[in-house]
Amino acid sequence: MARAGIFGRRFSSGALAALSNPDCGATRKKKVAMWIGYVGTGYKGNHCSLFLELSALNSSLTAIEADLDKAIYKAGGILDSNYGHHMKVGWARSSRTDKGVHSLATVISLKMELPIDAWRDDPGGIEIADRINRHLPQCIRVFGVVPVSKTFRPRMACSERSYDYFLPALCVGINQRVSTCEIKQLLEQFRLQLKLFEGEHPFHNYTIRRNYGKPKQQDLNWRTRTPIAADNSSSSEEEDEDGDADEPRLRVQQKPSPAYWLQELDPTDRITSQHYRKIIRCSCGDIEKFGDTLALRVSVTGASFMVHQIRKMIGTAVAVTRKLLPPDIIQMSLCRHSRIVLPIAPCEGLTLASSKFCSQHSTSHAINLSSLGCQRREAFWKDHVFLEIVKAMKSERDPWNKWCEAMDSYCYLPEPDVSSLRDAWLDWKKQRNACLV
Repeated sequence: MARAGIFGRRFSSGALAALSNPDCGATRKKKVAMWIGYVGTGYKGNHCSLFLELSALNSSLTAIEADLDKAIYKAGGILDSNYGHHMKVGWARSSRTDKGVHSLATVISLKMELPIDAWRDDPGGIEIADRINRHLPQCIRVFGVVPVSKTFRPRMACSERSYDYFLPALCVGINQRVSTCEIKQLLEQFRLQLKLFEGEHPFHNYTIRRNYGKPKQQDLNWRTRTPIAADNSSSSEEEDEDGDADEPRLRVQQKPSPAYWLQELDPTDRITSQHYRKIIRCSCGDIEKFGDTLALRVSVTGASFMVHQIRKMIGTAVAVTRKLLPPDIIQMSLCRHSRIVLPIAPCEGLTLASSKFCSQHSTSHAINLSSLGCQRREAFWKDHVFLEIVKAMKSERDPWNKWCEAMDSYCYLPEPDVSSLRDAWLDWKKQRNACLV
């Protein structure tokens, strides 16, 4: 049975035969890039692999892409025979976010059923976006839809990803009673710690441990104050950020060591070039007002990120600023021989702020959101994402307050372990410098 197309036209499987006559309202399957934004609260993330297969077994399973897939289908952009089969439409994403994380710049690519003149008077694909938005909840918006080449792969074509993390200034010791001079000192110290992440480093200590080998020690869930243990199953998901509060459970040894130096090569506990990531910028702005709360915006820009990387970076910088961890812990953690358990910040403050697309070999992969689409994205930030973060900060169950309380009680590294780690790190630096002379 024929179904209404994305512009209200009727089409069936035989409509493609009429493509040579543009006046008949014919459609074709065209690969597009779709800019979307969403409020991550209440969702399991944007990734919905096997969603349709699992939904029958678990009605509580909800993903951003599941709602988006359904909305595109209802708008007529996906045929009945392709609905729920992402491989058939070539569905792909620029970034993967986990539960609770917001986005203003995720790009989804797929092959959609569209009129052949879809962009004739609408180069930014705003009308297409509006048709899809009619079937979406207010917490998910499509900002624009643009045509791309058949070879476009959003994850590979995305050259830069920028995240903003918002946290109450109280987390780094700034409140109404602190003097201007003290505020300046705290901000300088926090910014100094963040600056250490810039450059290319191995970030194996800032992701789930199963991503680079079998775990060696106990990990802690800094939000619930409870030790967690977990499976050693391998994972191919090494990008892209970030936000699942459920840390992988690690096997606990009788005498766990939260910080140590791996002296010799261990084939079961190794890192590779995949664990090296380049941070272009990592900075903190001035104090902002989020409702009645003083807040800080931490901006992190890089080519790609591993799971939990940004939240662990920020968690570690906060812990150092609160004097819970030694000031040189970040430098030691960015050495491939170190193995350190580090705190993870709550997911509620993390937002994918922007994505940059370009190709070193072809300009066909350099896609941009239209000016009208940018205006709609800004409106979505003000009317939805910003308000959601303010709501979380004002909540009686403020996740940052509980997180800081848990860190104050449980975030520490035994001094003997830190001293041993530091000695090994300093020796390694001396040997490396000697080789460079």
